[in-house]
Amino acid sequence: MSVLLFFVLSDLLLALASGWFAYLMRFGDLNLPDSYLMLIIIFSLLVVVSFGVFCPNIYWNRYPWIERIKKLAMAFLVAFSGLLLILVAFKISYEYSRIWLSVWMLTHATLIVLFYSMVSVAVKRYWAREENARSVLIIGKGAGFKKTIDRFLKPNSEGYIIKDTIYFEMPEDALSQLQSRINEGQQFDAYWIFLPLSCSDAVKDIVHILRHETGDIQYMPGLRDLPLINHQVNIIGDIYSFDITRSPLDGFNSILKRAEDILIASLILILISPLCLLIALAVKWSSPGPILFKQYRYGKGKEKIKVYKFRSMKVHQEEAGSVTQAIKDDPRITRVGAYLRCTSLDELPQFINVLQGRMSIVGPRPHAIAHNEHYKELVDSYMKRHKIKPGITGLAQVNGYRGETDTLEKMQKRVEFDIKYLEQWSLWLDVKIVFKTIFKGFVSDKAY
Repeated sequence: MSVLLFFVLSDLLLALASGWFAYLMRFGDLNLPDSYLMLIIIFSLLVVVSFGVFCPNIYWNRYPWIERIKKLAMAFLVAFSGLLLILVAFKISYEYSRIWLSVWMLTHATLIVLFYSMVSVAVKRYWAREENARSVLIIGKGAGFKKTIDRFLKPNSEGYIIKDTIYFEMPEDALSQLQSRINEGQQFDAYWIFLPLSCSDAVKDIVHILRHETGDIQYMPGLRDLPLINHQVNIIGDIYSFDITRSPLDGFNSILKRAEDILIASLILILISPLCLLIALAVKWSSPGPILFKQYRYGKGKEKIKVYKFRSMKVHQEEAGSVTQAIKDDPRITRVGAYLRCTSLDELPQFINVLQGRMSIVGPRPHAIAHNEHYKELVDSYMKRHKIKPGITGLAQVNGYRGETDTLEKMQKRVEFDIKYLEQWSLWLDVKIVFKTIFKGFVSDKAY
């Protein structure tokens, strides 16, 4: 997040500084009129959005230099076109000096080329340090497999370093070795599958073994000689890879998602603070015990996070390693708690989790750790829910899958919607889910 924020601020400052500098060169004065200052601010915001979309800053060093120039040119042209559209649409182009606009655009274009060139050098040096590199387990065979090991066995400018290898000579032996690594608790930032397309069945077996891992799974079948038409692949160095599992919230999208979470959570907490105070008093009155119920659950990347709720049950002791789901007419639930659960008011403290960065407004609902351990072997792609932060509401909840999951089929449907959310994520989808939650997602007869 801090790296992405650096790029956003840098893009913003370069646009502002170039506009100011051009005005100084044209008029010899730093006191900008309000009209000029407003136009500079508008263009700067256009630059932030355009460069965030077209320039994958966090992976900038992965692309050949010609691709970087193309991306910079596209981002600049989109922002510049937006500026011209505003000038023409509002018929205000006559208010500004043509010379100033020309010097401004030329200065900005020069600055961004210089800045991103320096960034490329700095990023390569950063990734070349072993402590900054992402660990890789590579599985495969053949000349390309050996060449890749030679290239990434030592620290390099791509930011990956191979920490372990499994040679795929005998399929059963290789799969057994991989399963042993997983059983031993070894975790890697990425898993590279370097097998030809003819080994598709083996690739499927490998992906199945890695189904509970949150590291990126990347398939590298060696496609350089194949005619790829209108096909999206990732590039690491000069190696093509299929990203089998990757979070939709990498790069600039993570900034948009975090800004959305902070804005909505802050507004809601301000609005609901009187209600939260009343609920806290009611919970305290309903039965002895704390106001908040705190439970560890899995967050992004299977990291254990502490999730808050208003306590809705009487204080009781669960058996070690087990969590009993609430059922209809559960005697543990207090009268106040029953109302809180059916209206989802017990989940209001989770907006604090959102501000802490542990959760999002929208995302897969966090399940108890014991439930995760139970269902991960029964539901395909179950643990892929943890590629992103858990949410207060989600696509599954607004489609009727909230509350008790007393059958395997219900959990399967919930996970299907969670995976669908990962595949189709957008800010607009988040907005739709929030509005659906407001109008139909809070009250449910399935929540006990």
